[in-house]
Amino acid sequence: MAETRAAPRRVGWGRVADYLFGRNALIGMNAVVLQRATVGEGALVAAGAVVASGSEVPPRTLAAGTPAKVKKALEGESLRWVATSAEHYVELSRSYLAEGIGRVEGD
Repeated sequence: MAETRAAPRRVGWGRVADYLFGRNALIGMNAVVLQRATVGEGALVAAGAVVASGSEVPPRTLAAGTPAKVKKALEGESLRWVATSAEHYVELSRSYLAEGIGRVEGD
């Protein structure tokens, strides 16, 4: 699994550190991923969900709620949608940053 371990840094008004995201993981709007949490490859964390500290969202699953719990396995078209959406958000992020949109002071 290709994974991304976050280096501690300031983002907006908060600070993010010490979590692990698998490739093509997608985090919904206003979701919170707390320290030492792991979100597996191709996983989808629903909007507004809270992934508790030290917990794991397994690869290719949908997790929702507070605290986030696995609701179902993702496969077929759902899994393709997560991967396509994750790639699209990365492209958008790079485009916005290239235009100076969303830069955090000190970056």
